[in-house]
Amino acid sequence: MPPRFDLALFTSLNEEYATKPLVPSPRKFDPASMAREAEKRTTRLDRHLDLRGKRVLEIGCGTGSVGRQLAERFDCTVVGIDIDRYPAWDDNSLDRVSYLQGDISSPPEGLGSFDAMFSFSVWEHLVHPHAALERCFELLAPGGRMFLQAQLHRGPKASHRYREIFFPWPHLLFTPQVFEEYYESIGREPRRPAWVNKLTCGQYIEAIERVGFATQSRSTPVTVEFDEDFYQRFHDELSAYPRWDLRHDVLTTVITRPQESSAAAVALDRTLDGLSPEPSTVRKIWRSVPASVRDHPLLQRGVRMLRSRRG
Repeated sequence: MPPRFDLALFTSLNEEYATKPLVPSPRKFDPASMAREAEKRTTRLDRHLDLRGKRVLEIGCGTGSVGRQLAERFDCTVVGIDIDRYPAWDDNSLDRVSYLQGDISSPPEGLGSFDAMFSFSVWEHLVHPHAALERCFELLAPGGRMFLQAQLHRGPKASHRYREIFFPWPHLLFTPQVFEEYYESIGREPRRPAWVNKLTCGQYIEAIERVGFATQSRSTPVTVEFDEDFYQRFHDELSAYPRWDLRHDVLTTVITRPQESSAAAVALDRTLDGLSPEPSTVRKIWRSVPASVRDHPLLQRGVRMLRSRRG
């Protein structure tokens, strides 16, 4: 008989995993812990983005502590944007640091361009993640880099409730209503799994490439050991998802906006200057170009220009 994914099973699993929680040492939010985390993040960002003296956008800046450290350590000019306004912005402001409340999917006018951007564990909470990537491409200067870290919906910790719920993949097995019932049963305010969009790692990569970014590095570390026994107990439900997706919690990638003078753009300029061969040859050349290059926004724009000239 298949299991009933109700409050009784939820409670039983949580009691079973109480001595072996999915996240034994959850992230802490006291000032000392947050300061240490900000220092680690700034060092990591400079290693990937080479930030000294650059204009930087932080997406989902929270209290703004990372931006302040970047400005102090690397002489950056930092703009932080967040959907919420934090009182700590007043304390973390400097001459080279500013914060604004807004949605990166439709940012305020007049932001200008940035040499670098970064975002930690924000993209999964965006309602319009594809539009946000497009806006970032527009705001990033040619040759600029972006560090993006996003939590993945099918990972074992994606419910974001691992401080109270100790077993893996609860959000894939139980409805939000059962989550609420559980919290009420332990005397807490009812809570659902954190709202996250359901983009997979593959969908992130596809969206990044479609917008026009080039990937410099990418990793999907396994942050917790895959629980094979648990997976087999609920195989009928969990096997609906690829095991790869179930293993991975996070995507970390460094992407760049290609220089306007890329090889593809130069070749296209020559074509537009009247050096194009006969149409049959053009088609052969076009078919030999990789799809990732053909779909690049710069090349597509040139193709549209060429078509309009041929009219």
